[in-house]
Amino acid sequence: MANGSPSSACPTIPSEIWRHIFALACEAVEPMDNHRDGYEPFNERFHLNYPTTSESTQYTLMFVSKHFNALATEFFLQRVTICGTKQLSLLLKCLRQPTNLARNFARWTRRFDFNYQIIGVLNRERSWMYSLALVLRACRNLTHLIIELPKSVLMSGESILDACLESCRVLEVLHWGLRCPVPRNEFITTFQNIRTMRLATLNQFTATPPIAPSQPHLVEEFPFLHTVEGGRDDFANLFESVSLPSLSTIHIRNDNFQDVHLASNTGMHAFAVRHGERIKTLTMVGVVGAYYGPAAVPFLRQFTTLQELVVDVADLLRLTSYENFIHPHLVRLGLTNHRQAVPWKTRDDFRAALPARLKAHFPALKVLRWFGGLFIIPSYSEGQDDREGMHGIRIESEIGEQIKLSWFTMR
Repeated sequence: MANGSPSSACPTIPSEIWRHIFALACEAVEPMDNHRDGYEPFNERFHLNYPTTSESTQYTLMFVSKHFNALATEFFLQRVTICGTKQLSLLLKCLRQPTNLARNFARWTRRFDFNYQIIGVLNRERSWMYSLALVLRACRNLTHLIIELPKSVLMSGESILDACLESCRVLEVLHWGLRCPVPRNEFITTFQNIRTMRLATLNQFTATPPIAPSQPHLVEEFPFLHTVEGGRDDFANLFESVSLPSLSTIHIRNDNFQDVHLASNTGMHAFAVRHGERIKTLTMVGVVGAYYGPAAVPFLRQFTTLQELVVDVADLLRLTSYENFIHPHLVRLGLTNHRQAVPWKTRDDFRAALPARLKAHFPALKVLRWFGGLFIIPSYSEGQDDREGMHGIRIESEIGEQIKLSWFTMR
């Protein structure tokens, strides 16, 4: 270090310390890592917010020196985002080259995100399925897998499942956005150790073949699955007669706010009857529709130990219009505001009546968390305190700061 050059400092600092420094410099918390918050729309939560590019810190560190290159490779390959068939083919071509890339890719890649939405290209260039399966086989240590494809893509899900059987043994987070038939029993076996699962709409899980009387009956189970996210009402079909001993969080997002089937003869209601008593956190945004809305009352009654509920203002207005809807154990309520539900002229009346309305249906409620917009008038914020009359309910912003009911801005 006598000459003061940056490179001369590298040999004097152990590689393990440099590795911790690189980890701090490259750290990025993804929305998918916070499984407790399901209030954001699916398309804002599924995919990696911080894909590695030529502008990333990881990329810059690789060109400082050979020593830095060897250390930064781990962080450069941790997140891999593929947004098209050409990128996928190029990645596969590079993995087949006689270099260290394939070995490093298998060793260091933890999060793989494949997202492509051009239906015509996917249906015309069918080789991408073969390429995707081979790339997945090369990922030996995946913890996060995100696959999102359009609804009308013609493909076979079994080839992807076969590849995942080899690469997803330590997988923790899965977003399965393939709208094609896959054998239900093979899906459960492949992702046996999953912790968080997100299922896109219109997933098709084919029935398990009947077991011969001479064969032992195997209990289907996701032993470590604690969070399930789904859209609309079809995702529950996967969990028919499946054991979920660790389940505690459910997010149901219907971003189009079309009516969702919650009638007693659907998979959703059967799911609630079987697993509802374990659920502590439930998101139901855009679910309580006009026609099937009353079915949400018996549906929610199955969640007997529910502590936190997140709904949209539109859902809340319909729920609280049913006099027989009371959830006595709920202590935290989250409100999103994705859809205009309260006319402009009546918004002040809505805010004024909200505390009493909430206490009537949620007598144990302690915290109301607002995920909508805020408008703070400094002069007013220092004067009148509208926390009086809140019936003991604390009002919080989405980051947990205490706010006033009068600050809510609504669509």
